[in-house]
Amino acid sequence: MIKNKAPLSAIILASEITKGMKSIGSKALLPISGSVTIIDYQIQYLKRFYNPIEIYICTGFDHDKIVKKTQKYKDIKYIYNKNYIKHNQMDSLLLCLDRHKLDHALVINNGVLISEKIYLENNTEIFIINSPKKLDFGIGCNVSGSHTNYLFYDLPHKWIECAFIDNNAIHTLLEYSKVKDISKLFLFEGLNILSESVHPLKIKEIHKTSAIKINTIKDLSKAKKYYEKYICSKHV
Repeated sequence: MIKNKAPLSAIILASEITKGMKSIGSKALLPISGSVTIIDYQIQYLKRFYNPIEIYICTGFDHDKIVKKTQKYKDIKYIYNKNYIKHNQMDSLLLCLDRHKLDHALVINNGVLISEKIYLENNTEIFIINSPKKLDFGIGCNVSGSHTNYLFYDLPHKWIECAFIDNNAIHTLLEYSKVKDISKLFLFEGLNILSESVHPLKIKEIHKTSAIKINTIKDLSKAKKYYEKYICSKHV
């Protein structure tokens, strides 16, 4: 388990313009219950289950609005990616890792809602759902024992777009980025680099109802039902 002496570092990747939503605004700011937005939910989830914690929000599109919405929370740091239009998730992640010299990080993509605590180990691991019918998550993997070698679209064990990376993984990514431009890669492609460079990715399976992803504004009704069923009903 992660030692309790030092705060957990968590990174929320929320810099991109979601396809078809430029006129609507950042997906992070979509409301799911009253004044609670997706980014509120993610911050509250992290603070509820992982205190003490330091949260880093990687922004780009709608930076000022995201800051305004979240500055009420303590222990939040912002990493603004000015190249968010041309670059991708890995660029935002590398900016954060390099600037803040983190020795570990729990990384969560924009739009991902998790309802249960995931118990973290000290090693790099990704979190999956054994449910090919979980269509809101498009990236999956094949499983060999407790590991996987590769993440990609439409594979059966669905990755919930959340990963814990340790110091060794962070060092590998930063060094790799010095010799090859990976700024336009998605997060899953960066994790594949780790699998190729270090070792197969360790996996941890969670229950299929414990995570959903909001991909478009059409998913808001699903998010509201999820919030009411798994959050409000548990009084957390």
